[in-house]
Amino acid sequence: MPNRANQLILDEYLSTYKDARGVVMIKPEKQDSLTQFQMRAKATESNVRVLMVRNRLSTLAFKKLYNQDVSGLFDGSTLILDNVDPIHAAKVAVDLTTTRAGLKIVGGVMDGELCDAAGVKAWSERDDLPTTQSKIAGLLVAPTQAVLSILNSGGQGILGLLEAYNEKREKEGGAAKAS
Repeated sequence: MPNRANQLILDEYLSTYKDARGVVMIKPEKQDSLTQFQMRAKATESNVRVLMVRNRLSTLAFKKLYNQDVSGLFDGSTLILDNVDPIHAAKVAVDLTTTRAGLKIVGGVMDGELCDAAGVKAWSERDDLPTTQSKIAGLLVAPTQAVLSILNSGGQGILGLLEAYNEKREKEGGAAKAS
């Protein structure tokens, strides 16, 4: 029975984390139950799943998934925080470890790559997906807004552009005739 139960847990870890984009491993050191409850509530509120994992089975699963030595990630009690957005998972993990004593980032899987605690912190400093999308949209819209503002200003805006263009042509034409 224990072997079958362990196999089921291992299979669950493999299916859950095979396409992982944002997974952070955290060590809860000297945590009482109230602090753990508050930490889990904060993570859940941020749409990040929290799971206390079995170290031996997690080591087997992540070693199988990434073909690397991951034993340092699962030493002692380990919490896994995960989200589909690696930057969001990293930001929540860093926020939790800086605002709550007794939590330490050990490493993670960011966009399919294993990384250490410094790598997770580096990911947390990036812009998340919605911010990046809004910046791209702003860059795409800016030239269109300039043209629209000229058109919306009525005939004066277009008239001003045409006058400036004519003056430029006259200066260039006048300089060519003077030679």
